[in-house]
Amino acid sequence: MTTTVTYLLVVSTIGAVAAWIAEAGLRRAGVSTRWVWLAAMLLGPVLLAAGALVPEASPVRIVGGAVGPVIELPAFEVAPPAPGALEVDDLLLWSWLVVSAAMVAFVVGTRTRLQRERRRWRAAELHGRQVWLSPDRGPAVAGVLRPWIVLPGWFEELTESQRALVLLHEEEHVRGGDTLLLPVALALVCFTPWNPITWLHFRRLRAAVE
Repeated sequence: MTTTVTYLLVVSTIGAVAAWIAEAGLRRAGVSTRWVWLAAMLLGPVLLAAGALVPEASPVRIVGGAVGPVIELPAFEVAPPAPGALEVDDLLLWSWLVVSAAMVAFVVGTRTRLQRERRRWRAAELHGRQVWLSPDRGPAVAGVLRPWIVLPGWFEELTESQRALVLLHEEEHVRGGDTLLLPVALALVCFTPWNPITWLHFRRLRAAVE
């Protein structure tokens, strides 16, 4: 487990450096950088999963000619890990599971609370768009496969041009695929919530989205 944690820290750091370099180039070209940071977040977990799927090497056998004998290389005996190292690995594993479970519970709880609040919001049509008017939530886009826009109470105090600009901004999030991208990124944060580089990836992704 110690090796896995170290591996993910190193790979995520490499991904962050690569994403920063790519971001600088893409910004000069006027290209969106949101997917660069998602790729950086995916790098560690994808390589870790790929390594787990690679079959273990079979024992090496050297076969001689028709009259030659079959030679098998002797097996090497690997000493068992020290008891202290095993305890540290167990502690890391359980800490990882507990923190990840707490993150998932927080995300699910927030989503459930938002759904309950929406029952008290007012549906409206503004500038030809279906929206939800909330006392204090938004402006934001929620939902994954079927996104919806929520606007705060002060939105109605804006001028017509300001309203149109706010709505255009939120629709850009929908067109850019942010309603799917951000939940995937949040799931990756839940996978390694102990990794500060993953949080950096997520922060840079949020900045790129905006």
